[in-house]
Amino acid sequence: MNNLLSFVEINIFGSILILVVLFIRLLFTNQLPKKLLMGLWGLVGLRFLFPFRIEFNFSFYQVADPILNPITKQVLPGILNQNTIVSSSFEDNLSLVLLIVWAIGCLFVASSLIYFHLKTRFTYKVSLPVKNHFVQEWLENNRLRRPIQVRYSDRIGSPFTTGILWPIILLPKSIDWEDTQCLTYVLSHERAHIRRFDVLIKWLLALIVCLYWYNPLVWLFYRLANQDLEFSCDEEVVLKNGLSSRSTYAEALVKMEERRVILAPLTSNFSKSGLKNRIVSILQTKNITLTKVMISLVILFGVGLLFFTNSPLHQNEIIGETKHFGEEDPTIYDYGYTKEELEKFLELTHYRDYETMSISKFNSLIHNLFQNDISDEGMILFEKVMWNTSETSEYYSFLVNTIQCSMNEYNARLEEVYSNEVNNPTYWINLESTQNTEVLGVKGKMDIQMSLVFSYRILDEVNLTVKQRDEFIQRINQVAQDTFEHQIQMNGAKEDFIVEFEENAARLSTEKIEFVECIESETEIYN
Repeated sequence: MNNLLSFVEINIFGSILILVVLFIRLLFTNQLPKKLLMGLWGLVGLRFLFPFRIEFNFSFYQVADPILNPITKQVLPGILNQNTIVSSSFEDNLSLVLLIVWAIGCLFVASSLIYFHLKTRFTYKVSLPVKNHFVQEWLENNRLRRPIQVRYSDRIGSPFTTGILWPIILLPKSIDWEDTQCLTYVLSHERAHIRRFDVLIKWLLALIVCLYWYNPLVWLFYRLANQDLEFSCDEEVVLKNGLSSRSTYAEALVKMEERRVILAPLTSNFSKSGLKNRIVSILQTKNITLTKVMISLVILFGVGLLFFTNSPLHQNEIIGETKHFGEEDPTIYDYGYTKEELEKFLELTHYRDYETMSISKFNSLIHNLFQNDISDEGMILFEKVMWNTSETSEYYSFLVNTIQCSMNEYNARLEEVYSNEVNNPTYWINLESTQNTEVLGVKGKMDIQMSLVFSYRILDEVNLTVKQRDEFIQRINQVAQDTFEHQIQMNGAKEDFIVEFEENAARLSTEKIEFVECIESETEIYN
């Protein structure tokens, strides 16, 4: 039996495997170790890079009746006619054209990646070695077999790592060299990349994109694998420093998210991509238990067995099975939780007359409730309901504006007590606007999106009620949207939006709660 997969088969099986990993990622991203996701993406990479399959006597696909085996069309000698010759010639020409188009695409993608890599090389070639006592001491205490250099440059805005055998950690010159805690987090994050050869992994991901540039799922795989690479390093740093470091590590991440001067797709960096998702991932990090490890191994083994031992006699069956991934279960709400779980969550959190409770009392109740971390209630139940509820759900406002805000406020207050430093709670806002456009007589639409983070401070937690806090947050949301629309009409810059937003939001402050500042904003435009 031929164990070599064709180019088409690789694309089919690889694409299905990407969809399976996305499904697993959606279900278990906050429950299982991030290394599981990297293992699953590793299987995707192997499927695209190595066109072989392993024959396994107990393959899932060898249980079908032999009569289902496909019949191969045969051409008998002596009956090759002129139509066959013409068809063969046309197919050969078409194959040649497709091969040329594929090669041009490969060269274009490869040239783009190499161009950015050369820009990165120039950056660290003109960088200078760091002569900082703390950094040198940290390097002495965190040695690897490969010697690590730490250099700095004024041409970058965020740290990154480059090099495989002789790795270099490049830090921005503007970094706060006196903030040893932030330096520790940054260096630990980059060391994790170096220890795991993440730069080599990024090169392999780039190779896959070059070869399969025409497949949109491959680009999605490239983006998410790079993102999960950062999530996995974040998890490693948090677990190494203890779960109590989650909030300070997230704060360090926000500090480092300055505008990047260069694009470096083939380096491992403390990047700003997916900042919101990274912070959520950091704050939801949990200890890795033996149960989680065993579940991860079972998932990896199952997926590997499913996609690396498939029999070519049953390829149609494998493709057909993907139709079940999207089937709805009437008992499932938004593919994340059951009706019973939602009812239990609301029973636990939706206190009678909660809107008239003081913030102090309500936040304490919510915090004490989520200290229980068992599988059917507490934090795990909250995560399942919170992160799988659609924005159109009637419970979305209660989850985001009430529960999530109370958790953030309690944690910020707790951190403030421990650190003896001001620590204000933050809130995320996603803004959207669709504008009509016309370019060279062609009309179209342009979607503009902005995500921003603002901080606020509770001045009187005893007399401020939950309803007053929620209404304050909602008014800030409305001010942000109105300001967003106004600045779009005025063709204003992001800086203009921030100034106007902060001025308008500050007017909503009361003697019980006040707006502090806009911390971060990011704009994306889609045609």
